[in-house]
Amino acid sequence: MDSKLQFRHEAFTEALLGKVLNRSIVEPISCSDTENLFSCFEQAYVHDSTCLKMPDNLFDFFPGSYSAKREAATARIQLTMDLIRGEYDSITIQSYRDNDQKHSAQIGKEAKSGTLHMFDLGYMVLNTLEQIDHKNAFFLGRFFSTTKVFSSTTGQPIDLLKTLQR
Repeated sequence: MDSKLQFRHEAFTEALLGKVLNRSIVEPISCSDTENLFSCFEQAYVHDSTCLKMPDNLFDFFPGSYSAKREAATARIQLTMDLIRGEYDSITIQSYRDNDQKHSAQIGKEAKSGTLHMFDLGYMVLNTLEQIDHKNAFFLGRFFSTTKVFSSTTGQPIDLLKTLQR
């Protein structure tokens, strides 16, 4: 089985995964739900990744976590879904060691005005958030209550809860 997976299968695998994702994730969402929720955005992207154990003989292509026992091959699949169009926008197969923080730089470079980018804390890199903001795009992610937010004009701390309750 280990010798069956080859890079000539990569395009097919990406296309198959895209069709599966469009069927199992996007079809249950009705158009009216997304129109109301995201009506002020041109695109609403969800960025996330998952990891898959690969055959050990693919370690050179997909190095996994460091282990004292043996070399483990693990692939990371980065996916970007546009919830407004109901389609995946991009899919990338990488090494486990190409983490979400590294991928977030790509999100910042590709952000366009009027788009919303949603991701978890793994993608929260200040430079990326700044790039998204400078392009008049928006981001949404998890927020720890202990995180400090400062005004970009005054440099003073902002009580985010109080500000949002207004």
